[in-house]
Amino acid sequence: MRFRHVLSVMSLVILTPLLNAGFAQETHYVDSRMGNDAFDGSTFTLVSGLKGPFFSIRRAMAGATSGDTIAIRAGDYAREGQLEAADKDLTLLIFPNGKNHSVILEGLTLSHPDRILTLANSEQAANGRFVTNGDDDDLVLEAGTVHIAGGLAIGKGGTVKQTDGILSGNELITLDQ
Repeated sequence: MRFRHVLSVMSLVILTPLLNAGFAQETHYVDSRMGNDAFDGSTFTLVSGLKGPFFSIRRAMAGATSGDTIAIRAGDYAREGQLEAADKDLTLLIFPNGKNHSVILEGLTLSHPDRILTLANSEQAANGRFVTNGDDDDLVLEAGTVHIAGGLAIGKGGTVKQTDGILSGNELITLDQ
């Protein structure tokens, strides 16, 4: 009996760090000016070697796990095309780039049920917003929840398609100019 108790305690000590490792939330950094998708995305600052921000939001989303945050330096990311939020909960968080506090996107799609995509501003970019370029399908919500905790502006001529899911939050505007 004593042997079984010791074995149970040893198993718990060995397995606990392994089980908890899967639940750590990370922040992935993106900067369209200084980033490189070969970098590790661990910081906004280019440190050395491969330690620095990603160039693309798409690369950060691909490397993220559910619950992670993608910190995006304000800039134009429309070149990446329509971004699919995949089957994970993510927060996209704007950080300023000088006086620029906007992130320009081609569009966003969320089509996975029970998933949440949050669009938010950092404290440093309190007036920031995600802005789509005004093409068709700027925001496509087929399932899940898109929560706008900052701002989302749909460019002139752009569309929001919601076939299912929940669109929530505090600011969704369309631009007339």
